[in-house]
Amino acid sequence: MGMTGNEAADVVIVGFGAAGASAAITAHDSGAGVVILEKMETGGGNSAVSGGGILCPANAKAASAYLKHLGFADGEEEIIQTFVRESTDNRDWVGGLGCETEVHAGAMFGEAPGAWAMTRFRVLGKGTPAENLWKVLSSNVEKRGIKVFFDTKAVELTQESGRVTGVSVERKGERFDVAAKKGVILCCGGFQYDEELKRTFLRTNPLPAAGNVGNSGDGVRMAMKVGASLWHMNSVSAPLGYRLPSFEAGFLSSLVSWPFIEPPPSYGFIYVDRNGKRFINECSVEYHLMWRAFEDLDFRTLSNPRLPAYVIFDEDLRLKGPIARADVGYNRKRYCWSKDNSAEIEKGWIIRGENIEELSRMTHLSLLQLRQTFERYNRFCDEGVDGDFGRIRETLVPIRGSPIYAMEIWPCLLNTQGGPKRNSRAQILDAFGKPIPGLYGSGELGSAWSNFYQGGGNLAECLVFGRIAGRGAAKEGE
Repeated sequence: MGMTGNEAADVVIVGFGAAGASAAITAHDSGAGVVILEKMETGGGNSAVSGGGILCPANAKAASAYLKHLGFADGEEEIIQTFVRESTDNRDWVGGLGCETEVHAGAMFGEAPGAWAMTRFRVLGKGTPAENLWKVLSSNVEKRGIKVFFDTKAVELTQESGRVTGVSVERKGERFDVAAKKGVILCCGGFQYDEELKRTFLRTNPLPAAGNVGNSGDGVRMAMKVGASLWHMNSVSAPLGYRLPSFEAGFLSSLVSWPFIEPPPSYGFIYVDRNGKRFINECSVEYHLMWRAFEDLDFRTLSNPRLPAYVIFDEDLRLKGPIARADVGYNRKRYCWSKDNSAEIEKGWIIRGENIEELSRMTHLSLLQLRQTFERYNRFCDEGVDGDFGRIRETLVPIRGSPIYAMEIWPCLLNTQGGPKRNSRAQILDAFGKPIPGLYGSGELGSAWSNFYQGGGNLAECLVFGRIAGRGAAKEGE
């Protein structure tokens, strides 16, 4: 839909992913006129390339205990209780939009109090769960006749007497103002692709990203300019992946093992740091928290020997399936990884050595240390006990024969959680904890997830605070 001049609506939503769509649907159904602004050519954002799981707790009391244990919302009781109350309705709300769903998973941290109640569901259909969810949300926006302006970048919030009154946008080289009679809702994602913000706020650097390339910190900067308080700026979700030339986004690795994640093609792989040493149980670290195992500092060199690390595997694994995931991430439909990894070897992305000596030369890893690492790991496989990191017997598959392969592996950002702080009403707060009149937020921009992220939590938050923000903005001033 084209924009021919300045626009106006009761509620203006910045960002057309799950959060923006949920906010738009709810605001419209609450009686407001709605406009959505999306900087990319299509909608969906991170939501459409995610795993598609959505948190929907089965018991409020147990869920509250679980979230507090994970440090959700810094323990702020009102936000926790609001999230729990609203998220228990997630499955019914999504189903009410016209789709079938199924419960498919549970808590990521099974030993935490209340873990038994943390169920997750996904939307059924012909695509991936994320694609199915996005089809339902976007079709409901379209059905309601809600205006969506694509290729329209929000650059600044407009204010009058401290109240947010609209958004200034850039579209096709021109500047327009979009007035909001009641409120603006920021749903424009995180800052995975803003190098300055990442250097400023993230403990581990550099961190490539695998999510939607539109997440470049626009909402963070706009909110800061109108005096918003920030929170959770060093919290992220970052599984492992590959950083490759000519691709803006990374590829997520299939060489991980965790409940609710598709198993790897084979378990015959290890991770080694740049000294050639294993440093982790490759099959036990929670998927979204992989990045934490890569935090390290060599105090002699003041460098991190695990950024990047290498994943090493043999011919048997190479032939059993692609080492990159095809179902998650921005590159999901932009490149088709070969089934036997041969194309990626030919491109030079995967390093091939006829033996350990050649692999050592090509990766610049210590031959002595690499040989010791292989011998020790293979001995553990033969004995059925990982004496270093406790990999379970079923995952102890030796790496033997010729050739041998290696590839640089990095934590790759799916989400940054930080941004403008919001309260239980989805109102964005200023530096003194007061709501900024007319400004709301939802989704991973200013997420309530902090220390430990629960899978399915970001999409749940998109739906929960999208609905809350939509209702609040629609009734603003009444």
